[in-house]
Amino acid sequence: MARPHIEPFVDRDVGFKKMTLPGFPKGMKYKVLSMDPDTGACSLTVQFESGYSQPPGMSYSEMELFITKGSVPYGDTTYGKGNFFFVPAGVSMPAMTSKGAEGLLFYNFGEPSFIESDVDH
Repeated sequence: MARPHIEPFVDRDVGFKKMTLPGFPKGMKYKVLSMDPDTGACSLTVQFESGYSQPPGMSYSEMELFITKGSVPYGDTTYGKGNFFFVPAGVSMPAMTSKGAEGLLFYNFGEPSFIESDVDH
């Protein structure tokens, strides 16, 4: 089933929550923009605190990240404001760090997940 219709929403009216799902490192906050209640697929505004560090890992859902503020070193590449990257489900991601950044994070076919791993599923 598709995500239900959502009336216009301004995320500035909602505070960030700490990401507490299993596997996710501390230092990431989020706001839910939309969520599919059947699959857990979601669109989030995320904030990576200064010093955030995520080891190499993978997600069981494909993931997209669009940087809106700051920058995120991801493997050998640093993504800044306006940059976008896509990671297919089950594909190992390099380490990621942040000195403070915000972005739009999309988990397209399932709930957010992160499992430390340096190999593809």
